[in-house]
Amino acid sequence: MRGEPCWRLPFTNNVSRETMVSVEIANQVEILKSGLQKLGLSYTSLQMDQFRAYLELLLNWNRRINLFSAQDAPRLAQRHLLESVAWTRHLSPAFGSTVMDLGSGAGFPGVPLKILRPDLELTLLESKRKKAIFLKEVRDALKLSGIEIVCARAEELRELPQWQEKFDWIIARAVASLDKLLKWSWPLLKPGGQLLSFKGSRLVTELEQINKLRNKRLIFEINVLNYSTGLGNDQEASLRKIVLITKPSRAQIQ
Repeated sequence: MRGEPCWRLPFTNNVSRETMVSVEIANQVEILKSGLQKLGLSYTSLQMDQFRAYLELLLNWNRRINLFSAQDAPRLAQRHLLESVAWTRHLSPAFGSTVMDLGSGAGFPGVPLKILRPDLELTLLESKRKKAIFLKEVRDALKLSGIEIVCARAEELRELPQWQEKFDWIIARAVASLDKLLKWSWPLLKPGGQLLSFKGSRLVTELEQINKLRNKRLIFEINVLNYSTGLGNDQEASLRKIVLITKPSRAQIQ
């Protein structure tokens, strides 16, 4: 599938649009830099070049396939890029950890995480073919190594022996309710592995649902954390939560 010209965006001679896109990308890059600095997350010039290229791909491909809503275009840096990595100032995967972005879509949070943490072994799981092709384009254009794109559904993958107990971390953003995420990810997580989910206003109801599962002898630990993008105008910060569910180690099960 890689390199199929039918999925490449055509070159445009519309100079005014190209200029507008360039200005928008420059604005988003400055917002991203400010947010990362306030979060205390360091970056190199190479990493910022990768973010810039990623933003360009997002804006161009969104004309063909629905990667994000039109109203999110002027706030890609805050709404998507910074949200994807802000949690790492509280929780930091160990060097070389295996990570799955479950339901990756446009690559949030997996791609921004991989840019800032190139040591991580990342799998982007996306069931929609066009979005999976976009993710391959991102991987190749940004020259990201140690990243695999899998076009499949989580409920199918969980049944395959080669994928079971493979990941230290599974991360999901705007994918499904916690009970479904728990069901899909549990066979894929290593003992002691962690499921991290971004949640908002429905969190209380979802926690009640998964606590019922725990009462049925499914053992796990739940932690809920607040997080912010680091920008002063982050009006949704009070609603933004991270749910961390930890699978018991083999020693804890015995």
